[in-house]
Amino acid sequence: MDTQKRVAKQYLIVNEKNIRVNYGTTDKKNPSVIYTRAKGSVKPFKKKRTYVTDIQDLKKEFKIFVKERVNLLPSLKTDKLLCSIDITENGLSFNKRGHMRYEIFIKPSEIKQLEEYEEDVRILTEEINVKIKDFLEERGINTF
Repeated sequence: MDTQKRVAKQYLIVNEKNIRVNYGTTDKKNPSVIYTRAKGSVKPFKKKRTYVTDIQDLKKEFKIFVKERVNLLPSLKTDKLLCSIDITENGLSFNKRGHMRYEIFIKPSEIKQLEEYEEDVRILTEEINVKIKDFLEERGINTF
């Protein structure tokens, strides 16, 4: 029987009423990929027939913003990055809570101990959350 120890490590860095953000790595001994996962909620306050265009615009902006911001943070600087944001755009309706989640996977140019990334990950997460909040509120959708 194979008794491999779990080598993944994850930390909770934001735990507020409508949003939770974790960051971690799949291998704490060799954190070559750092990830950030967030779950939150959204709730349209402006009545619209559909919110599909708003969410599609957010998805485009999110990718551009994340790539720009990651490379401004010294410990996270990289060419190798995956990110996605998901909001059930068709299920979103006026005054009804919907779910949002985003994930970012970063392969930093320089590998360090996981804890050494925490400050930059916190900064990145804070900036992303503000960007999402401002972007959606301009379009009539409340967020975390």
